[in-house]
Amino acid sequence: MRSELKQELKNKYPKIFSNLDEITCGDGWFALLDILCNRIQSKIDNRLKGIQYDTEFNEKFDAGEFDQSALKPPRRKIKEPIPQVVAAQIKEKFGTLRFYCEGVQEPEISGMIDIVEIISGHTCELCGNPGKLRTDRSWIRTLCDEHAVQHSAKN
Repeated sequence: MRSELKQELKNKYPKIFSNLDEITCGDGWFALLDILCNRIQSKIDNRLKGIQYDTEFNEKFDAGEFDQSALKPPRRKIKEPIPQVVAAQIKEKFGTLRFYCEGVQEPEISGMIDIVEIISGHTCELCGNPGKLRTDRSWIRTLCDEHAVQHSAKN
């Protein structure tokens, strides 16, 4: 991935990229990484500030079932925070994107990573257009038709 695209990811998601220097995949997967990191960081940040009001209390209050003169503020339930996800390695392996990280304990975040890795197997690593896994002797890559022709012409 070009250095300016790597830097853009690092600037947009400094917490995720706090310990990562290299991203070794093509520019075509930049959008997948951008979307993935956006969703992961949003999930973490929303949980950190996510105070959820007790719905039973609020329903009874709205129905007028409490003496409002002796009313206390609504009880709150604070969700457990999600640990910060930190990228350890991002690379291409066997033709698909690999996103290795530390701090993943939330099944939803693991699922997001799995989905993006699967989608990368249908996205040209070089340009981001629809592609498919292709093999040629010693390599496996996900490429669109145009880049597959260019790559086979070089070999």
